[in-house]
Amino acid sequence: MNQVTIQWDVAIALYIFFNWCHGGITNINCSGRIWVEPATIFKMGMNISIYCQAAIKNCQPRRLYFYKNGIKERFQITRINKTTARLWYSNFLEPQAFMYCTADCPEYFQETLICGKDISSGYPPDVPDNVTCVIYEYSGNMTCTWNTGKPTYLDTKYVVYVKSLETEEEQQYLTSSYINISTDSLQGGKKYLVWVQAANVLGVEKSKPLQIHLDDIVIPSASIISRAEDINTTVPKTVIHWNSQTSIEKVSCEMRYKATTNHTWNVKEFDTNFTYVQQSEFYLQPNTKYIFQVRCQETGKRYWQPWSSSFFHKTPETVPQVTLKSFQPDTQNSGLLIASIFKGRLTSDNRQQDTGLLSGMVFFAIMLSILSLIGIFNRSLRTGIKRRILLLIPKWLYEDIPNMENSNVVKMLQVLRI
Repeated sequence: MNQVTIQWDVAIALYIFFNWCHGGITNINCSGRIWVEPATIFKMGMNISIYCQAAIKNCQPRRLYFYKNGIKERFQITRINKTTARLWYSNFLEPQAFMYCTADCPEYFQETLICGKDISSGYPPDVPDNVTCVIYEYSGNMTCTWNTGKPTYLDTKYVVYVKSLETEEEQQYLTSSYINISTDSLQGGKKYLVWVQAANVLGVEKSKPLQIHLDDIVIPSASIISRAEDINTTVPKTVIHWNSQTSIEKVSCEMRYKATTNHTWNVKEFDTNFTYVQQSEFYLQPNTKYIFQVRCQETGKRYWQPWSSSFFHKTPETVPQVTLKSFQPDTQNSGLLIASIFKGRLTSDNRQQDTGLLSGMVFFAIMLSILSLIGIFNRSLRTGIKRRILLLIPKWLYEDIPNMENSNVVKMLQVLRI
């Protein structure tokens, strides 16, 4: 039984939804009526009551049921009399819903549809503020925008009023968000008042009037950053190239940039003339990715271009620079320079000689120590060395009393004297 009831509920929901999508619930054939207090469109957050009254032939309803968006409501239902019931909502916050009610008739196997209705909730419009009208160069239109405030969740229309201060002529333009007004349709001179009126079923609000002069609201054509160039000088720099097709002579511009890892922009301001492609120089950190944007305005005017599309550029890594200078002899210092060179060479040679002499002395001392040790522990060797030494020296030196006359040198001298 429960499964059959669920299937019937689904069938009723699909039937109601189909009719709601094709002309609205109010177009279905009702066997009674359903109404909302205080109204079917009301301010969001209000308390509302939905009433259902059955008028089904040969039916005394045992119960009346309410459905919201196809889901049966089970609480806050009060039976008022035999044919009428009430569903109460506190602080209703849904922008839209479709409601219907059914009756449980003793003579019928399933619930009988009584009627359905759309309900809506939302807010009255806020006062439109920050009304802005600009003419983008070469567009041929005056574009007006404004801040609508918080969402209304209801169908809200906006009417833009344009009144000439020279001819008193007033024109109205219906829109839903912003408006493009052809400048050819503005035949009342150069000075105008512009205001915006917002309206829905819950209220009407009007903005403060904005006074404009058509020549003062022109924005130069969009600026575009084309390329970046890294120049390797003593202090590396990056040149950003950009341009615009504007025909306005005096233009003030701003370029902002930052590393992609930062949140804070750096802004560079300058006046320019677009006769030539523009170049802006920056001294940036190496091996870092940057983002650049540019915008311009006619000098002395109020409105800026939107910031241009983002341009990304990564600076190169730092390369150590070696500066080679041509050698030019200095006549005053050449002698000193040559003397210094030779002095360096002599000093180097002397150091090499001292090193060799020191090495020889150390080697000789080591060998002498080794021989002395051997001699101490080997007497026979010591005796042999003595004999060898005696063979090498003249005999007259080891006589008991050396006789100089036996010396070969003395004998040779004597012969020479004769």
